[in-house]
Amino acid sequence: MVLQTESFLLDLTMEFIVAFVGTLGGITLKSLYDYLKKRFRLRHMTNIFGPIDDLQGQVRFVLPRFKPLTYDDFAEGNKSFIVKDYIINESGTRLENRTVPLYSEILVIDDYLAFKKIDDLFTSFGYGTLEFSDDVNALPDWRKELIMCFGGPRSNQKLKQIMNLDGSDFISLADEGDLLSDWALTYKIGGESETFHATEEKAYSIIFKIQNPFYAEGKIFAVFGDSSYSTDMGARYLNEKLIMLSELFGNKDFLVILRSNRDMYETVTPVVQLPLEES
Repeated sequence: MVLQTESFLLDLTMEFIVAFVGTLGGITLKSLYDYLKKRFRLRHMTNIFGPIDDLQGQVRFVLPRFKPLTYDDFAEGNKSFIVKDYIINESGTRLENRTVPLYSEILVIDDYLAFKKIDDLFTSFGYGTLEFSDDVNALPDWRKELIMCFGGPRSNQKLKQIMNLDGSDFISLADEGDLLSDWALTYKIGGESETFHATEEKAYSIIFKIQNPFYAEGKIFAVFGDSSYSTDMGARYLNEKLIMLSELFGNKDFLVILRSNRDMYETVTPVVQLPLEES
């Protein structure tokens, strides 16, 4: 009886040791896998955005912010008017009125969600929470290693300023009307050229990376589209396809144009994925 008890305890002890060692080994292997996976992905982050460790304090994410004409909740009328500084040339600005049923400064939620998708990429590598900047306040700022604009050039005035630069002439956008039928995007790269028209059924998103012409160490990114959904679509694609884009372009500048059925991200298709010619 004593021998049976001792044998049972020995077997139980051995099973515990095997299970413990197996669990410990599994945890070790899982930790090693996670570490290697993170290092692998970090290499692709570096290709796309630049050396992450060297970007501390050198990243400016730019979102459009709209301001109301009045902060008075009891102002006459059933709508308030937002006022947007709007660049018309290098020397001046003008004001353009839009209407929204709000009496406070506002952001487009999809622009903010797009920013958060890229912010999550950086924070996953221990970069720390990033803040975004007001587009108009960012107009004079060029000395950043990474400037990234969310939202189209009609609302994001920093992006409009960037797209008016000589180095951005590979892409042009007709977006003067209020209808989707007025939206037309044209690219011209290395002898290739095409124009895309947004419709009620088809949405387009643009991602591009170019050299900062005023700061040799800097890069400029843009993520925008024909609607707020399209801006968020581009940021999601950049987040999810980071490794593929890194393997496709390395650390080169590039242009990506996406198309999808409107409000259906699962239908996203890249219609243009091209490196930009080196300057």
